[in-house]
Amino acid sequence: MILEALVDLDNLLILTEPKYHEVASETFRKIQKDAIFHDKNPPSLRYLMKIQREIDDKLSKKFHYGFLNRFPISLIETYKRICRELKIGLDEKLIKQISAEARSPFNIKVYDKEGDLMPGAEETLDFLKKKRIEMRIYTKGEESYQKQKFDYFDLARWFNRDEMIIVGKKKPKDITRNAPNLSKAIFITDSLGDVLVGIRAGIRIIHVPLPEMYHSDHDNNIAVPRSRLHYEFDSLLEFKANYHSL
Repeated sequence: MILEALVDLDNLLILTEPKYHEVASETFRKIQKDAIFHDKNPPSLRYLMKIQREIDDKLSKKFHYGFLNRFPISLIETYKRICRELKIGLDEKLIKQISAEARSPFNIKVYDKEGDLMPGAEETLDFLKKKRIEMRIYTKGEESYQKQKFDYFDLARWFNRDEMIIVGKKKPKDITRNAPNLSKAIFITDSLGDVLVGIRAGIRIIHVPLPEMYHSDHDNNIAVPRSRLHYEFDSLLEFKANYHSL
């Protein structure tokens, strides 16, 4: 029997990944054009993505909550590193453009209330609500921004806003503290990193990966050990259809 569910937010209920990918891709194109302008061979998109990931990984240790800060800084620092490697001067105007554009995904108005709600989210949450399962949002990010999304997408239809669990880094103790009856709880997420956290906490994990049509590399190089606690489904609706087998 399932009595409680911790539910991830970004890319499980709300599609956010493409917003960041679009901005990063545009920034990388600007960096390539700047290199060509200075008669240099432009770095490949793959190389730029690799640098940006490395920089973001380092920044994540400094800005636990701060993807709002990390994302713009990681793109600006990628540009600065390329300038050093190619031995070209910095364009302060371009830096300002990158900074401004990198903050656009954090404007709630860029989201479509219907189009950016993940397929099957409403139907699955309605199903869990009818089962009288106590559901809580468990998400990583800036508190004010995550609550803006909560309000914008009217998630109060299923969740209590005041009971959102918003952290800088997900840890097993978050789960054991907020879902103490682990044998009757589940954690639903799109992230393999979260799967590791859940396994360590001893909770059943429902992993619904972000569809391949959307670019995402945040789970690269994460090895998950085999566990009886780990269930994987291609979609929220597939999870709903198999709910009684858990």
